Amino acid sequence: MISDTPHEPIEKDARTRRDVWVSGTWHRLPRNFSWIVPGYLAGISQPRTRDDICALAALGIRLVVTVMDEPLPAAFFQDTGVRNLVLPVRDSWPPTTDMIDHFFATLAALPLTDRAVVHCGGGVGRAGTTLACYLLKYGAMRPTPLCTACTNAAHDMSRAIRAPDCTEPCGNAVAPFMTPTAAITWLRTARPKSLETVAQEQFLKEYADVLWRRYACPGSDFQLVTGDGALRRNGQCTMPALVMLVGLPGSGKSWVAERLAARFTHVSQDLLGDRGACEFEVKTHPRVVLDRCNSTRADRAAWLALGKRPAVVVHFDVDLDVCAARIRGRINHPTLKSGRRALKQVVELPTLDEGFAAVYTVPSYAAAQELVDVLTGVSPPTANVASNGT
Repeated sequence: MISDTPHEPIEKDARTRRDVWVSGTWHRLPRNFSWIVPGYLAGISQPRTRDDICALAALGIRLVVTVMDEPLPAAFFQDTGVRNLVLPVRDSWPPTTDMIDHFFATLAALPLTDRAVVHCGGGVGRAGTTLACYLLKYGAMRPTPLCTACTNAAHDMSRAIRAPDCTEPCGNAVAPFMTPTAAITWLRTARPKSLETVAQEQFLKEYADVLWRRYACPGSDFQLVTGDGALRRNGQCTMPALVMLVGLPGSGKSWVAERLAARFTHVSQDLLGDRGACEFEVKTHPRVVLDRCNSTRADRAAWLALGKRPAVVVHFDVDLDVCAARIRGRINHPTLKSGRRALKQVVELPTLDEGFAAVYTVPSYAAAQELVDVLTGVSPPTANVASNGT
């Protein structure tokens, strides 16, 4: 019996699962569609039309996860009952830890009858890395629902991390299900060519370490939200070309940089490997967030000499002990060894007379969130407060 109901699609080819009966006609899905967890989580290449989204909706899919640097047109989703989660990742790059945490938090909030699909351009590189992270944590199975404490934490922080008061059974209280090698092997069997670059494979190993650290030390991620104090600003600049981050390893720089990725190109020496590559990226892109310690006036002057203007600087005024605790949680983070040494350094406070149009000071998680809103245009700048000299 043919049905048009969303949760009872008719598939013309059960092997490829590419032709779906929608509103009285067959529609071919984008290529590379396959279930990772049957009836719950799938992978696919980029949807190109609104009809593609309607066909996914006919399969019961209510969440489309876009792992690309550009979102799909909003018109694709209008009146379809499908929402779009965007994880802004450039081609050939891996997502970030926070992006995967946000992905898991969004999955955890789905009603039990809803389904999700993950895509990038071809459905194998960036999407494959995201799906491999799911296999790391849960295997090819539906996750155990989160406990109340972890559900509340996921809602408050948009990150699926284990709360200090987590109670079992809980999806965050289980050990990682697969090793990185097993996850890649499983995924490439189901979806050939998944994970296309060394960087994507390396990220999978690093995320596996994060999962094991969290399993061994429940609540350790909540050190990210310590501290208090409002965002402070000296100077004025509403549309900077360069956002220079200043602070010790573990102070929260990368957390902010990742959330600015929709408006700025994230330039991280940890990811690019050397200063020359960073300089090239700074010169090439119109709007850049520079994610380095940038602890001395001389170091900052060298970057300003590249001529990227107007420039603002963000100082992360975070307690040394908090930075140290965060670094201890980065088992294979590329800055681990250098980070320990850098904790002994003294940060020279940035000032306007270095050539910045504005100086922001971030003393807390709430201040970091406010900064992201200001620099992305979500909220107006804070009141001008002379806090770091002129």
